[in-house]
Amino acid sequence: MTNLRGDVLVPSKLHVEVPMRFGFMEDFRNPLPWRRPFPDLYRAILDQICRAEEIGYDDIWLTEHHFTADGYNPSLLPTAAAVAARTSRIRIGTFVLLLPFQHPVRVAEDATCVDILSNGRFDLGVGQGYSHDEFAALCMPRPERSARPPGCHPRPGGTPRWRR
Repeated sequence: MTNLRGDVLVPSKLHVEVPMRFGFMEDFRNPLPWRRPFPDLYRAILDQICRAEEIGYDDIWLTEHHFTADGYNPSLLPTAAAVAARTSRIRIGTFVLLLPFQHPVRVAEDATCVDILSNGRFDLGVGQGYSHDEFAALCMPRPERSARPPGCHPRPGGTPRWRR
């Protein structure tokens, strides 16, 4: 194939047709007006994820927040492990795991376990967080959220900046 000037055109390997994928997000919220026991809510949402896999959904994305009145999912990796144990095809992702509140080595190990349990269906997405309330509740200065994971890279003198 050539262009109008006669240059030989090579098909780009970057233009690859990929089928559209469908996914959805679960936050495991339990608002007061419809509050039910948390074990019932989690079981119902896990059942919904299984049903979504049965009807062809490709991805489930789990989201995290802390100290919310509606019980927003505070711990994504155990939840992802539960999804992995109940499903066989759907991809499982975090959207997003708030890394400043976690020890990164622990995240890596737990994510590896989820990936093993899911037979390679796990996608780890991390972020730095934004909620002032979450940082205040965890006694962490929000401006330092992207400077370093807590406790991993101490300043001279050995004490992490957020613990001073």
